[in-house]
Amino acid sequence: MAVSSVVVDGNRLYTMYRDGDNEVVIALEAATGRTVWEYKYPAVFLKGMNMNTGPGPHATPLVAGDRLYTAGVTGKFHC
Repeated sequence: MAVSSVVVDGNRLYTMYRDGDNEVVIALEAATGRTVWEYKYPAVFLKGMNMNTGPGPHATPLVAGDRLYTAGVTGKFHC
């Protein structure tokens, strides 16, 4: 289960979700839900990782100025 919340910035919505062995950051038009862009990256679980709370992602993206920051379940940080 993905538990990333949605963050709103102007007319854009940002969130994250899991797609198999990948995590995806997505930007959507707030008015229509249309995908503006997606960024997909590998997020394969490492041996010994505790997945009791689900496969994630578990963090909500952060908008700061003109940047979007994300932290994935495997510790990958993107801007």
